[in-house]
Amino acid sequence: MSRRSNGWPAAGLANRAALSPRQKPLSFARKARDRSLALVFAGVLLLLPPIAGISLIDASVAGIPVPILYVFAVWMALIAAAAFLSGNLRASDEEGHGTTPGDGDS
Repeated sequence: MSRRSNGWPAAGLANRAALSPRQKPLSFARKARDRSLALVFAGVLLLLPPIAGISLIDASVAGIPVPILYVFAVWMALIAAAAFLSGNLRASDEEGHGTTPGDGDS
């Protein structure tokens, strides 16, 4: 086996076509779906009482209590992130990178 100048074997890393289906990079649509699922989990986590309870202080900003600001800030951030991710999902569907029969979706 020949070696490159950096000491790594020349074969193996350069040949992406030889990768098995499990080793191939995730498709764009799959990554977007995974990010959407992570967004749901992040939203649930941020709104759970132990995490949201951190904002339970006796203070207000512009007359609005901090816990109310926390809940609405998280809510608005989730909406903004969902809007951003939905654009990615829509783009992947328009490009034809949607689900395929082997993805586990029916």
